[in-house]
Amino acid sequence: MAARFCDIAPALRVALWARGRSRSTAFELAIAGESSITVFYEQFVMAYCEGEEGICPEDYSKGPPVPGYTYQEVKDRLEKTSCPEKSAIFIKDNTGCLGGRKNYKYLPTGYIHVFLIRDPKASIMSSYKCALAECSRVGYGVRDVVKCVIEVHRFVENYRFYKYVTNELNLPAIIVESHDLIRNPRKTLQKYYLARVFHSVRTS
Repeated sequence: MAARFCDIAPALRVALWARGRSRSTAFELAIAGESSITVFYEQFVMAYCEGEEGICPEDYSKGPPVPGYTYQEVKDRLEKTSCPEKSAIFIKDNTGCLGGRKNYKYLPTGYIHVFLIRDPKASIMSSYKCALAECSRVGYGVRDVVKCVIEVHRFVENYRFYKYVTNELNLPAIIVESHDLIRNPRKTLQKYYLARVFHSVRTS
């Protein structure tokens, strides 16, 4: 008989979803500093940009497909990885790289979902500066900078996915504001910890 997900999963699995320039890497590094947590970095970003499905526009693809990064393979890896010596598995990813609603079926089960948000004025300006430097390096023009920023900040995808998780899957979602995380990381992460523990107890 095949092993069930609940038989091989550790007690706690957390998925952090964010858009570009939302300080999600700072959040991830805070979590990765805890040796008892296994971290998966942007598996769906890899599937979107480098996977065999070829969803990413050619402008952003860097080469031939990378083995092991179909959407199904990512889902299986995130569900089937068993780390009995760890207290939790944490994934950080980008909602825009799920590839739209048609790919929501690849969402791994068993995870608590966290959405990291940031004031769009701040994240778009940060993204513009990044894109300007990169486009200047490779010789692109200003119009390419704007296009790149628009691609990164499809905020509606974040909202649609949040509504899918909360309304259709009927799962709770934790929302973390990035300014709170930067201003007071200890207090913010403590609140985050209490929220996920409450969820674990409520659903056990």
